[in-house]
Amino acid sequence: MKSKEYEGAVAIAAVVGLFAVVALSVVWGGFWTGLTLSVLWGWFAVPLFGLPVLTVWQAYGLALIVRTMQRHKVEKNGDGFGLAMAKALAAPPFIAGLMLGVGWCVKAWS
Repeated sequence: MKSKEYEGAVAIAAVVGLFAVVALSVVWGGFWTGLTLSVLWGWFAVPLFGLPVLTVWQAYGLALIVRTMQRHKVEKNGDGFGLAMAKALAAPPFIAGLMLGVGWCVKAWS
């Protein structure tokens, strides 16, 4: 009987852990998306068009609005859950850094 109780507890812990990892990756990715968009917005949109400065969370909300208006194609790539989560946590800072680097170069040359 203890074995079934233990298996049930492990299953519940796995589901809770899964939701925690997904929530963490959404917040983590959102922070980096918002940070990148707010910095690039401050560098280019504010001086060029005289628009107000965006906070990180306002920029993240704007990115969500734009993302919902785009069509998304879901493709299966055969990644396991662990690799997919690693990509979800590693990609946002890498992409943000790349975009900020490109934006900084454009800002420096203009």
